[in-house]
Amino acid sequence: MILTRENRWIATSLAFCSLTGCGSFNDMHDATVAMKTLTQHMADKMDHLSDKTDHMADKMDHLSDKTDHMSDGMDHLSGQTDVMVGKMGDLYTLTQSLDAKTSQLLEKMKHMSETTEQLLGLTKQMRDTTKSLVGLTINLTNLFKVGFKNLTMAVANDGRRNAFYAMDTKTDFLAKFSDAGKYFYSMEYQFWDPRVHTLDDRLIMFKNMTMEFTSEIHDFATDFTNYSLTIPMMLNDMFEYHPFSSKLVPKIFGLSDAAKKSAARRNDLFALAGTAHLMLDIQKDSIRLVNKSLPKDKRLVPESMLSLIEEGLTTAYELKNPSSKTKSLDQVPDYQHNIMDAQPQMIWFLQIRQLFIRGVVLCRSAGSLNGNLEPDMAMGWQYLQSKIGKSQWTPTLVDQNAAQIDVSAQGLEFMAESMQFLKSIGEKPQAPDDIIATLWKHMDLSLFYSKVNSYSPAKRAAVNRFKTAMDKVAALDAQNK
Repeated sequence: MILTRENRWIATSLAFCSLTGCGSFNDMHDATVAMKTLTQHMADKMDHLSDKTDHMADKMDHLSDKTDHMSDGMDHLSGQTDVMVGKMGDLYTLTQSLDAKTSQLLEKMKHMSETTEQLLGLTKQMRDTTKSLVGLTINLTNLFKVGFKNLTMAVANDGRRNAFYAMDTKTDFLAKFSDAGKYFYSMEYQFWDPRVHTLDDRLIMFKNMTMEFTSEIHDFATDFTNYSLTIPMMLNDMFEYHPFSSKLVPKIFGLSDAAKKSAARRNDLFALAGTAHLMLDIQKDSIRLVNKSLPKDKRLVPESMLSLIEEGLTTAYELKNPSSKTKSLDQVPDYQHNIMDAQPQMIWFLQIRQLFIRGVVLCRSAGSLNGNLEPDMAMGWQYLQSKIGKSQWTPTLVDQNAAQIDVSAQGLEFMAESMQFLKSIGEKPQAPDDIIATLWKHMDLSLFYSKVNSYSPAKRAAVNRFKTAMDKVAALDAQNK
């Protein structure tokens, strides 16, 4: 017989009663009911516990599922970790290789550093050697410059001395004229070179040369200031009829030694007056070279003794007639002071130049060619003397070529410039004497000008230049009366 839970409970209660000595059945029944109730309550608790156990079992199943899922994730992570470990191994290998190469590079850089230090040492040696060479070069350059300056001065001094001596000893005027040109070509400033000389050197050259030249002219002026240096007397000094050859030659025959010396010295003065404008191409080239690096307002101009004289006389005039642009006396360069100190002699020299050029142009215009390269001025002067007192005379300009006419045109320009300059500083140009003024006025240029269209282009240009300069001189002569 299988005992149910209720029967088990009853049996247990009966047994309990017997053991306890229950006195009556009712007591047993009450005890049984109470035990049943208790048993039922315990059964309910056990059911509730069973439900909780089942619920816990469900949660454990759910946790187990999650654990399985986590296990799968861990397995995947483990796989990824294995891959990463593999890559880390590759990276480690690469790092070791890079480390090895870095070590090699450091070795090479160390070697390069040592090589660089060696090169630096060599460079320092080269720099020291270069400095020594630069110093030596500077010394050599300075020695060269000093040597060149001294050589230039020596050559120039010798050139001037030789030219002046030759001019003083010769009798032929054209030879004197050539030597006078050499004298001015040998002025120190003609050889100024910006590659060797400074601008101050140039000013010193101007100072030295103007001091020398004003001294020479002072001597001439002392000898001839009281001598009436008219154009006819100039020309008579220059040319005289030679009784043995029937030619006009420099005046030396029939004169005492003192008279010959005086005539020769006057010819020296005329030659200097006619060539004071000369400049060497060397100087012009040097000026062009240095002007390339100078601003326009600082650029230099080539200088001649004539231009230096004019600058000094202009400054003297401006100081006497000051304006807002007049510089103070302490701003005047030394070479201009030299000219200013000899102002009367310099003005006299320019007047001699103006008269001399007029006489030369007259003689050239009247001189015959006779196959000569230049008109025979001596014959021209003889011809002019035969026309003194006559109404008109015809020059030989028609028969002269372009180059010969151009020389006379240039002479007229020089004469006009000297006359104009003298007027600009308040000085009156020296008027020609009556004989020359008359000869000048009676020179008939109508035929010379009328044929201009039949001349070659070169000769036509020379004639036009001659006429322009001649008209300018005529205008200045008219103002000078």
